[in-house]
Formats: sequence, C-alpha cells, structure tokens
Amino acid sequence: MNSDLKKQILVVLFIFSSNTVAEIYSCPFIVDDEAMLFRIERIEDENKFKDLMYPKQKPWEIFFEDKSYLVLTDYGTNSNFYMEVFVLDKKSLTYQWSLTESTIEVIDDPVVKGKCIVE
Repeated sequence: MNSDLKKQILVVLFIFSSNTVAEIYSCPFIVDDEAMLFRIERIEDENKFKDLMYPKQKPWEIFFEDKSYLVLTDYGTNSNFYMEVFVLDKKSLTYQWSLTESTIEVIDDPVVKGKCIVE
C-alpha cells in the first residue's frame, strides 16, 4: 500500500472517529467522608444525560443549556417527592448539585460543589 493511500485512509478514519466522540463529564464529590463520583454522558438525539454510575435510573433532563452552562434536572417520587438540580459551568467545569425532598428531615448536605473533568 503506498503512503498516499495510507494517509487518505487515516484522514477518513480520523474524520469518522471524531464525530462519534461521546460527551462525558466525571464529577467527584465527598459525602460523609466517602468519595463518590457523578458521571454522566449525553444521549445522542435526546435532550438528556445518562448516569453512567447508575445506568438503570431514568436519565437526567436538560433544563437549560448554552455555550457557558448546562443545567440538568431529575425529579420523582420514592417514598417522598424529590428534585435534584445539577448546574455545570462549562468554561471552568465547576458544578453545584442540589437536592430537595418533601420530608420533615433536613438533608445534611443539600448542595454539593466541585470540579468536573471531561473524558
């Protein structure tokens, strides 16, 4: 195989592989002295992100997104109504994640803050 043909094949492979790169954010945090990871991936052709650590849970919905921010929401009922909001600053990759629940009990850590990495 000549070198020009090899270069052309490599260019074509690069073009196709760059279009299939997934958008994944990994966001570590600590709760009760335990290190945890919030890891999400954009679902193509949907307005949602999948939780890669708990893939059987329903996907997070994109509430708002522009060049600077990504805001995800999740809500539902277990034994009580709950709502979670995840706000990511895309430029600094810092985030805040809050949880509100309809119980009398006060949640110890209703807001988690940190920095994500893009995989």
